[in-house]
Formats: sequence, structure tokens, C-alpha cells
Amino acid sequence: VIYRQTAAKFFHPLSYSIAHTVVDIPMSVLEVVLFCSIVYWMVGLSPVFFDFVMFMLTIFLTKQAMNSFFKVIGVLSPNDIVGQSGAAILLLILMLQNGYIIAEDDIQPWWVWAYWFNPLQYG
Repeated sequence: VIYRQTAAKFFHPLSYSIAHTVVDIPMSVLEVVLFCSIVYWMVGLSPVFFDFVMFMLTIFLTKQAMNSFFKVIGVLSPNDIVGQSGAAILLLILMLQNGYIIAEDDIQPWWVWAYWFNPLQYG
């Protein structure tokens, strides 16, 4: 839809991305509350309410960062095939550089920027 409407000059991709992000916030909050309410207590993390709220905030911000990341890829790509391929490659790089698969000390010096830039590393 976005490719057809931006090609017809209905609106700028940036305005679509900002509006879509703002409209998605209530649903994202609901998803995060439901997810965290189940997972946090099932895993047996700290029973302190402040820790639970910080966990929800971390998950919410990580979700928003990744949503924005994929929207930027979608806006910058000329079609959906290029966007999906580029997103898969960039997601693979982010997953490799978040410190779980490759330890921080083992990351090559020229990839250190990806470690600190990665929103998955903070979530």
C-alpha cells in the first residue's frame, strides 16, 4: 500500500511512518502488558513491582525501536522483495552482534559499532 500511495504522491513516507508509529502505540502497550504479565511471572523474575515496570518499559522500547527499524527499511527499499531481503540480512547482523551469539570481547574491532548501535543488545 505504501509503495502505491507514495508513487502516486499521496503523502511522504516519513509522514506515513510517524503517523503509523503514533497510531500503533496503544496496541503496542496492550501487547507488551499482556506479554510481560505472562512471561515475567512465569520465568520467576524479581517479585518487586518496580522491576516488573522496568521490564515492561524495556520490552516496550525495544519493540518500538525494532518496529521503527523495519519501517525505515520498508521506506528506503524500492519494493517489498528488496525490503524483505535487506531486513533479513540486517536482522541477522543485529542478532550476531548483540552479545549472545558472539561475546562482546570476541567481536572484531571493525564490528564494534554494530554492537553499540544494536537495539537488541539493550533489550
